[in-house]
Amino acid sequence: MIGKLGTIIQERFSVINSSKNLVSGIDPSDFTVTIIDPSGNNSLISHSITELVLTGHYSLNFTPNQVGTWYVDVKHPTHFPWGKTDDIQVFKNDIDTIGDMIVRLLGLSQENYFLDNLVYNTQSLMTNGRIRTYTQSTSVGTNSDILCTYDVTASYDPDGKMNSYSVMKI
Repeated sequence: MIGKLGTIIQERFSVINSSKNLVSGIDPSDFTVTIIDPSGNNSLISHSITELVLTGHYSLNFTPNQVGTWYVDVKHPTHFPWGKTDDIQVFKNDIDTIGDMIVRLLGLSQENYFLDNLVYNTQSLMTNGRIRTYTQSTSVGTNSDILCTYDVTASYDPDGKMNSYSVMKI
């Protein structure tokens, strides 16, 4: 499982009896919960267990306060002695944010990329421009499906050799 720092983790599990029927109505305090933080310490982080609409399906809930791999173990002495264990990888950003960053990187690697609004100095050297990256190749050069816009700046010495070049997100 994966999660985001500071966002509630819901580790779900089901409890069944020896007849393979769901067991509902277990008091949450009857479960034994172990949560190990990324440092390997038995965490004292607050948590709760809730039953999902009295069905025998439950959820261990806690909010991670560190990035890294958390380990959880939930057991019940009678109905669930084998327990539910899982590793939860917690990131600073969620996967959607990471996905957006990857798409932006692809754009800057000149996929669905457009450079315009060019400005030149008296030596006909480009000093300014705008880069826009697009989510769709069919939209390149238009005002639709723009993923990100960047300001491009370049400076030159008197001989026309480039001193600096920068691309900054607007």
